[in-house]
Amino acid sequence: MALVAAAAFANVYVFAQTTPQAEVALAYDASTPASANVKVGAEKVALVNYSISVKNGVFNLPTATFDLDTSKSAVSDVGKLYVYKSGSMIGTGGFDATGRAKIDVNTIIANDTTQIWEVKADIAAGAKVGNKISVGLSNLSFPTQPEFTFTKMPIGMSNEMTIVAKETVPNYPPVITGVSGPTSLKINEAGTWSVTASDPDGTYLSYTVNWGDNLPQ
Repeated sequence: MALVAAAAFANVYVFAQTTPQAEVALAYDASTPASANVKVGAEKVALVNYSISVKNGVFNLPTATFDLDTSKSAVSDVGKLYVYKSGSMIGTGGFDATGRAKIDVNTIIANDTTQIWEVKADIAAGAKVGNKISVGLSNLSFPTQPEFTFTKMPIGMSNEMTIVAKETVPNYPPVITGVSGPTSLKINEAGTWSVTASDPDGTYLSYTVNWGDNLPQ
């Protein structure tokens, strides 16, 4: 009887365990470039840097979508777009006719970690001087991980990069500063001539001599 009474007055406690909400947060990184001038034809120009952080989960990110501010520049102003993570390129692509670039990045962000992404672009050879390039990260695709909540902190576009003309380097002619040697020679007599010249551009010179017989040597 004593055992039965003990069982009758036993208490059973059930605890419900809650799982923290998985989160991915996007923000402009402090290292993001300030507005600057970029030259026509320049390659891999730094446009913007993002900080992407993950908590309470592992984030598998297949694609990232970027938008070009087409009110200030044309799609034809930009060549390729590049995405770097920790200095290594993880994706590249180009803007479509609407100014949108969907780039495969296929990257994984581990739990409780932060990654810094750098976005760079080639400025087209035919880019219009005076246009301003600015991009925004419009979407991070994670359709297979609905448990994540996505905090999109950067609103609007990145700092503007103003397209300026490519500098042209003038090609100045070489300057002859001295010529020495005999003015005439007898038959079978040898002569030595010395020419002193320089190039203002610092490039190498080649020499030819016209002896008046239309046969440069």
